[in-house]
Amino acid sequence: MEVCRVDSSREKMKFITSVFLMLMMSHLSDGRIHKLNLEDDDRKEIQLSTFGLLKKGTLMVNVSQFSYTAAVGSKIDQNTFGFTLDKSGSSGISAYMESSQDKCILNRHYAANTKDDSVSIVFFRMDLQKKLLMIERKGNDVDKLDISGNMVDHKLQRRQSSIEKTKKPSKLSDNYLMPLKKARRSVTKEDKATTTATTTAKTITTGKPAVNKTTTDSKKKIKTPLQGIEPIPIISYSNGTYSFFFQVNVENEKEEGLYNLYFHNCLNYLKGSNSEITISISMVEDNNGNYLSAGEIPLPYLYFVLTVVYFAAGIVWFCVLRKAEEGVYKMHYLMFAVIMVKSLASMFHGVNYHFIAIEGIHEEAWAVLYYIVYLTRGALFFITILLIGSGWAFIKHMLSDKEKKLFLIIIPLQILDNVAYIIIEESEEGQSEYAVWKEIFILVDLLCCGAILFPVVWSIRHLQKSTNTDGKAAISLNKLKLFRQFYIMVVCYIYFTRIIVYLVKITVPFRYGWFDELSREVATFVFFVITGYKFRPASDNPYLQVPIDSDEEIEMEEV
Repeated sequence: MEVCRVDSSREKMKFITSVFLMLMMSHLSDGRIHKLNLEDDDRKEIQLSTFGLLKKGTLMVNVSQFSYTAAVGSKIDQNTFGFTLDKSGSSGISAYMESSQDKCILNRHYAANTKDDSVSIVFFRMDLQKKLLMIERKGNDVDKLDISGNMVDHKLQRRQSSIEKTKKPSKLSDNYLMPLKKARRSVTKEDKATTTATTTAKTITTGKPAVNKTTTDSKKKIKTPLQGIEPIPIISYSNGTYSFFFQVNVENEKEEGLYNLYFHNCLNYLKGSNSEITISISMVEDNNGNYLSAGEIPLPYLYFVLTVVYFAAGIVWFCVLRKAEEGVYKMHYLMFAVIMVKSLASMFHGVNYHFIAIEGIHEEAWAVLYYIVYLTRGALFFITILLIGSGWAFIKHMLSDKEKKLFLIIIPLQILDNVAYIIIEESEEGQSEYAVWKEIFILVDLLCCGAILFPVVWSIRHLQKSTNTDGKAAISLNKLKLFRQFYIMVVCYIYFTRIIVYLVKITVPFRYGWFDELSREVATFVFFVITGYKFRPASDNPYLQVPIDSDEEIEMEEV
């Protein structure tokens, strides 16, 4: 019977592990090379991507299989469907998005009446009747932004070489390269057909070869920002779907910034209208060969430095434990495990960002390792804080019933919180589930942060009572002071990493987007160091003086 139970438990663990890995693998995104498929989506606006572009940076967008449903009698014009690409200096909410909550931004009159010169927007309006993508630039920073419907050859070659390095050419080629190649062939064939017809007509009329002025005329139009950009052809298919391709190139430092790409369905701004769209979008974002956003480029180096720092701190802490003659508990070794797991998580995170930077996609093996270590680190960190706050192994060897119940609630919530964070990081911004998981993450994170304060509060109350009941008031008062200091440390850590870091993120320039991650990691390291110093194994540390008196001896003293 015992053997059967062991086998069944092993099978359950294997099943849980396989489901866990499948869950993580199913949410592995393709880094900064995006593939988004939406079916029957009725949202008014969809945020597709946010990316910091530097000089010589490129954004390539390929739209395929676009179709829509609309009520009978609905007016479909060039202001109905389209994209906007806005440029901002930080990751805060765009001013024009705040002002367009009740009215579609694609409305020509609304765009023309926008008097804020600081707003820089590019409009991509889909004229499905004329089968043209109308482009309009607004703002001094983007009035000369290079936008075209032809694919640049060296970009395609670099993209293809990065795919070959992943050793999975078939899957990625079908998803990304083929739609982009088809769009390029279609545009090239139409241009050749137009050129051939013009040349033939000119030769028949004059008897002289015709000079193709299409390229010259288009260049003149592109150089005139007031006239907009030459429209990009939209390819229509017999099944009622449309496709097109456009590319945005940042040529000078004036155009550098954080670019937000949105899709708009203006029919849903009308009362009683319920329009649904189906679309497949492939996006490639890179900064002159680096697929990380401008604010993320230093992150691989940051995480590698953190790996060394945490590893060195773990070695120092281990030496302290080995040299201590007394006062070393299991909790101290658990704290050592937290530091080492944090070092591993930083290393895997840095490797993960390194592969995204050079290839644009995840290296799945390293990504899975990072997720496993990340989940382990989060669970160990919260368990350690809870145990320290409850005083386990320091002032008592057993947990109360309410503390055990709190553990049973917080640990699953923390696992859910970490899973939600991973899904948010690895899913596309345009997916409808993205916003749902983001709300879940914020709510669960706040619940976990608030719950870890309860054991500290209970311990403070217990010590306050013990100062008046037992004969060791001085020791209890010293412990009470340390508990209050620990409570303040935890509150400050939560406040800084959840609120201050967020304010830093939305205010710093887009180039310094890594600064919020640096602030969070510095706060975490400082918290680790102070906690280790306060609870270090030392004979004269009042917090570590576990009462060894039995209940009978205490009763005899009271008598």
